[in-house]
Amino acid sequence: MKQRINLMMGLWLLLAGVSCTKDLDQQPLNSNTADIQYSTPAGYKQVLAKAYGSYSLVSSSGVGVSDVNVPGISDAGTTDFVRSWFNLQELTTDEAICAWDDAYLQSFHNFNWTPSNIYINASYARSLFQITVCNEFIRQSTDEKLAARNITSHDADDIRFYRAEARFLRAFQYWVLMDLFG
Repeated sequence: MKQRINLMMGLWLLLAGVSCTKDLDQQPLNSNTADIQYSTPAGYKQVLAKAYGSYSLVSSSGVGVSDVNVPGISDAGTTDFVRSWFNLQELTTDEAICAWDDAYLQSFHNFNWTPSNIYINASYARSLFQITVCNEFIRQSTDEKLAARNITSHDADDIRFYRAEARFLRAFQYWVLMDLFG
């Protein structure tokens, strides 16, 4: 009986370690990988522009598309950082009054913040997206990575300055999250 159990366990482990459909052999869906994007100083500027642009733009892909995927949101403009931050900061006070019932806005006047409110979800998701963009920029702009990509002298100094900017943008987003969500 013990030998049979050991045999079954061995067969199970053997089968569990095999991938019949090559599911583990995945390629990136986007051909623009980090090695390509960060190969030139212009690539670093593009990513930093995305970090700054995320404050007022909803996407770098075009109209009606959002960089963040929040369930329940059909209007990509809802995920704009400035719009959602304004809604969460000002509509809950006497500084702004919203006369229309635009998808959950009236609940802010009643101080009713619920997890089902799409503006709350959009603001949280946008802040996390911007933190992710900044984190990736910071990871890719270390002195070791710059040296490995043969980016030196003035360009490397500029990218170090950009790294400091990305760190500030990330810190600001963390502050926004702490201010809004505790």
